[in-house]
Amino acid sequence: MPVECNINEGACIVSEPPRARGAEPELDIVFATDPICSACWVMEPAWRKFRFHLGKRIRVHYIYGGLLPGWAGFSDAGAGIRKPSDVAVHWAEVASRSRQPLDGSVWNVDPPSTSYSACIASLAARLLAPEKEEAFVRRVRRAIFLEAKNVARPEHLELCAAETGLDVNLFRVLLASGTPKRLFEQELAEMRRLPVRGFPTLIMKPADGAGIVLFGTQSYQTLVSAFQRLVTTPFDAKSPTASEGLSAYGDGTDAEFGELLEVDNTALDGALARANGRPERLLGGVLWRG
Repeated sequence: MPVECNINEGACIVSEPPRARGAEPELDIVFATDPICSACWVMEPAWRKFRFHLGKRIRVHYIYGGLLPGWAGFSDAGAGIRKPSDVAVHWAEVASRSRQPLDGSVWNVDPPSTSYSACIASLAARLLAPEKEEAFVRRVRRAIFLEAKNVARPEHLELCAAETGLDVNLFRVLLASGTPKRLFEQELAEMRRLPVRGFPTLIMKPADGAGIVLFGTQSYQTLVSAFQRLVTTPFDAKSPTASEGLSAYGDGTDAEFGELLEVDNTALDGALARANGRPERLLGGVLWRG
């Protein structure tokens, strides 16, 4: 939904976009998530590879669930979380079971007070530039999981917006208008009507017939198997080179490129370096850039 914002008046008008022409996607996916969800982050290697191979054959709609409303009265007994420092312990446990790096020090140093701010900011990105929504959420996740930044703070969200190519002034005006917050409230209501038990949840629906729901972190093969159950046309996986992977992803962790290229850790760094990949060492781990 394109947005026209008047900076002087602090008002934004949302309009419906024209429908794109061309072949319709074979599968619609509703992805229930939250920008600070660690289970969603550790699924990034599988999810990005799935998106790489299927491209426009699938259409994804993200819905943000507000994992952390605030700390007053909050408790996640299943994860053993009652206070911010508990999240650092939980993330360390999640990291130990995954190749995907994540740094939980933010929860001891400058803990986010809520995830609602990041959810609302993600909807602002959708309203301003729908094609950049996913990149914005990805940048927010990088900020908290790899850079240990408090993404409830406006300055960090604005930096993510700028680095995603959004107009920061319009981003700020749109947030102040309350439109993304109202949309978030609608999404929370929709979430209660959907078969969502936690994050991530993927609701897959073909153009014809019944769909399926996947709960929790999924492997690449599980995602492919679900697609093949619902879509009759062949699934043709490509075999990308390191250069093609860097070009497609722009940036990624060792786990993400290892999953995509199907290369083990001993050979991965060399393959990415030969493709002119540039490693950047962050708090949470190494990020390769094309």
